[in-house]
Amino acid sequence: MLARNWTLVYVGNLVGSLATAIFVWFSGVLDFGPPGASQAVAATAVRITVDKVTLPTVELLFRGILCNTLVCLAVWLSLAAHTVSGKGVAIVFPITAFVALGFEHSVANIYLIPVGFLAS
Repeated sequence: MLARNWTLVYVGNLVGSLATAIFVWFSGVLDFGPPGASQAVAATAVRITVDKVTLPTVELLFRGILCNTLVCLAVWLSLAAHTVSGKGVAIVFPITAFVALGFEHSVANIYLIPVGFLAS
């Protein structure tokens, strides 16, 4: 039962992430717009993808562990909050930290890597 639920959740995240990447690509954000702005977005997406797919395995593992630590912290903090706004504020800092530090999150990566490929 647990494996089935994990599989369903992962497949749902995969479909949603890929659909979002395709929507971003078709929106023209990566190709069009004011000169310079869209080129910078596309270049950043490509750079992020190259950085993610060229990391050594050991670094990927430890960045994934650190990311999971921060995601768990966000969950614990949101459980401790009593209001919806408190829950929203509670998750901002751990999630912002894992993004800013470049940690690896599988669901985030199944969006970021395809966007980088589509932008190249």
